[in-house]
Amino acid sequence: MFGELNLQLLKAIISQAKENTQKVQDILSLYELMKNKIVATTHSQYAIQVLDAIFAQPIFKTSDFIKRTGITKTTAMDLLKQIRESGDLQIIRQACGRQAAILVYPALLNITEGKKLCKACRTQTSLCSEYAIFTNTMGFVFILTNTNIIT
Repeated sequence: MFGELNLQLLKAIISQAKENTQKVQDILSLYELMKNKIVATTHSQYAIQVLDAIFAQPIFKTSDFIKRTGITKTTAMDLLKQIRESGDLQIIRQACGRQAAILVYPALLNITEGKKLCKACRTQTSLCSEYAIFTNTMGFVFILTNTNIIT
């Protein structure tokens, strides 16, 4: 019996390792694809810096993005707009007064979470069959799935 449990445990570990390896390969492929796309879309010297920031934090406030990248606000907002208009970023919450907009890069979340982030999830409080995306009063973004909370 103990040997059978060890065998099942090893099979589960192998299965998880294969799944994780596939996710890493998918993320690397997505990064390469987006590197070419963002360079072609923006023609910016900051393209790789922008891509790295988006991959490091796929759900972000525009103000945090500006701080993290060190790109001027005007340039950063223009670059984000171009990427958003290409369909790769989605708005979770529009900027309002002093509150920064919150953007999400669903393609990366789709890989890491193993679920499809629906396009309907663009507003501050949005529900669909798989996700509910909202921000709390402190501006933290949460994605609720049927089993997980992602912050």
